[in-house]
Amino acid sequence: MAYARGLTGPELGAPQFPDCDIWDGALAMAEPFGALDAKDCRMVDTLGAMEEMGASNGGFFRYQRQQRAALSMDDELFWRSYISLPKASHNANIFLLQDDVPNFLRSWMNSYACMVCADGKLWEGWEQWKFSPQCTAPDNGSAGWFLENFRNLLVMEDGRSLWVARATPRVWLEQGKKIAVQNAPTCFGTLAYEIVSDVDHGKITATIQMPGRNPPTSVFVRFRHPKAAPMKSVTVNGQAWKDFDPAKEVVPLHDVSGTVKVDVGYGQLRRKQAKEPSWVH
Repeated sequence: MAYARGLTGPELGAPQFPDCDIWDGALAMAEPFGALDAKDCRMVDTLGAMEEMGASNGGFFRYQRQQRAALSMDDELFWRSYISLPKASHNANIFLLQDDVPNFLRSWMNSYACMVCADGKLWEGWEQWKFSPQCTAPDNGSAGWFLENFRNLLVMEDGRSLWVARATPRVWLEQGKKIAVQNAPTCFGTLAYEIVSDVDHGKITATIQMPGRNPPTSVFVRFRHPKAAPMKSVTVNGQAWKDFDPAKEVVPLHDVSGTVKVDVGYGQLRRKQAKEPSWVH
C-alpha cells in the first residue's frame, strides 16, 4: 500500500485491503482534510472506539496472545493502538491535534519500536514477534509516517499558529539536556530554536529565531518539565511575561520577532530528588 492518508485499499489499487477505511475510521475528516475539528466529540469517540477495539480480545492482539504470554488489558491498551499499518493511520496525528501529548507519544513511539530494525530501517507493519537485525523490505510509507510525526512533535503548523516543541518527551529536558532545531522549513519561513534545561536550579530557557517570511498569528512554545512541575514565572527578552499557561505548559508569543529568549522559572528545589529507576517511566 502507498502512504494512504485516508484512501481505501481499492482506491490505491489494492483490492486485498478492502477494509483499510475501517483502520482509519472517520479520522481523515479531521486530518488532513480539516472538515471536522480534531476535538469534535465525533472524533474523540471514534478514536476511543478504535483504540479499545485494537486492545480487545477480538482485536489484533489475539495474534500476540497466541504467540506470547498474555498481557493484562491495561498493558495491551498501552502497547497497542488500533493500527494494522501505521502509515495508513491518523491516530497519532489526531492525538496531537487534540493536544493529547502522552497518547500521541504512545501511539507513535510504540509503533516505531515494533517496526524498526537494528539497521534503522522500518518494516511496513508491526514486527515485534519476528524481529531481525536487518530489514529486508524497508517501506517508504512507514518512513514517511515516522518522519511526519517526528517533525510535528518538534515543529508544527496548526492553521495560522506555529507550535515549538509541542510534544517532546519529558526526558529530553532532564537536567543539562537540550533540544536544538536548525533551518526548519515551515509555511511561515525558516525556524530555529534551542531549549536548554537547568531544572535542578528551577529554570528552562528557550532561544527562538522566529520565522519572518510570512509571520504566524501566534507562536506557542511548550516546556515539558521532566517532573511536570508547574511554571512559576516567565520572562521574554528579559521582561516579565504574564501570558503563560502552567496547566498546558505553554508560553504563547505575540508581537515579537527576530531572536527571542524565553526563561521559565519553576522555583528552587529544596533538595535534590532521588533519581527514579528507569522502569518507572
